Amino acid sequence: MPYHNEHAARVRQLGRFQKDTMRSKQIAKGLRIIIGKLKPRGASMVTQAYRFRKDVWTPAQARKWLREHQIQFIRFDPARKE
Repeated sequence: MPYHNEHAARVRQLGRFQKDTMRSKQIAKGLRIIIGKLKPRGASMVTQAYRFRKDVWTPAQARKWLREHQIQFIRFDPARKE
């Protein structure tokens, strides 16, 4: 699902996570990760998605960053156009 202000790269399906454990963490300028605990009772936080602010990253730059950091993603959605 494209977001208005962010490009999104999903690395795990949202349905695999415990709802009340989801958090967002900034890891670089204009880049944050969505993390949470896996079902049924995961103990560690794991990454669900990467979000790149469109005013900082182009879709090509975001994909390049993912490749350079060897991040395998299921789906990449560029931010919605206005």
